[in-house]
Amino acid sequence: QAQVELAGTLSLLWGPLAPGAPMRQPAVAFTQITSSVDAHGICTVLLNRPHLRNAFSRVMTYEVDRAFDEACDNPDVKVIVLLGAGEHFCSGHDLGSKEHLADLQSRSYESMGFPGPGGDYKKWSDTDVETAFGCRSGDARLQCSTMKGVLNCHISHEIHGRSSRMCLKWRQLPKPVICGVKGFTIYHGCAVMSIADVVVAADDSKIMPSLVEYTSLPWDLALNTRKAKEIMMLQRFILADEAEQLGLINRVVAKANLEREVYAMARGVARADPFHLRMMKLAANQAQDSAGMSTHVRSTTSLWMPHCWGRKLDSREALWKSTGACLR
Repeated sequence: QAQVELAGTLSLLWGPLAPGAPMRQPAVAFTQITSSVDAHGICTVLLNRPHLRNAFSRVMTYEVDRAFDEACDNPDVKVIVLLGAGEHFCSGHDLGSKEHLADLQSRSYESMGFPGPGGDYKKWSDTDVETAFGCRSGDARLQCSTMKGVLNCHISHEIHGRSSRMCLKWRQLPKPVICGVKGFTIYHGCAVMSIADVVVAADDSKIMPSLVEYTSLPWDLALNTRKAKEIMMLQRFILADEAEQLGLINRVVAKANLEREVYAMARGVARADPFHLRMMKLAANQAQDSAGMSTHVRSTTSLWMPHCWGRKLDSREALWKSTGACLR
């Protein structure tokens, strides 16, 4: 009787449980994003670290992933809106905030039972990163055959899970994603922007694409590879008007009107049939995937891993300093 009453209470909170289904646990509150659903069926996912220009930490990555999963599982949600709090959309990966460093220290790779990502070029060049893409975090004892016992698949999952693997997953969400960007959208921020089906940019937007990791820029520019090379090799910003001309975004609006324009578009999309929306999105994405987009993204990330982690520490620091100079 007590179990029946408990199940009834839980069904009021989280919806009815299927017969034989395990009881769902209450969701842990988000700490670095917010997620809400309005009466129009619009789920708003807000990157909420404005003091760090919404830099993506490991925590934020998994919170965004959970928010997307919940939105896709919610039949009341018709469309997802992705925004950034404050003056900027996203400044890229979090490379050293106190919160991020504390998280890495409390949940370090070594403490989780597998070797850290440091190492020499030979170790990483011997790693079959393509195989590691297929390994999930739940494969507790799985070792990729070509890794020679050096690198557990967990570490590759962890690295890819925070970048390319998540972006590839988010690009294929079964519901439309509309992204509103403003201010700086840098590196991983641009990768996150590129997973959206429609992008509306404020007129103050400055976009710097990811250079190697999740290199979607050639595809975002309709395979205008020469223009993509120019932008990446110069490591320069793309301003809002140029981004619209190149097809990187859909339209430019005044910054003061950004959210109004995004939600007006979202309400229009939400009126369409959900199944038709899903099929239209799938068809458009499949056009790129038939030409090899997903394979290309995986391959470029595979090249990035040995290059980045195989370099000596002082060389990496010099690389990051030169990149920082381009941002100033």
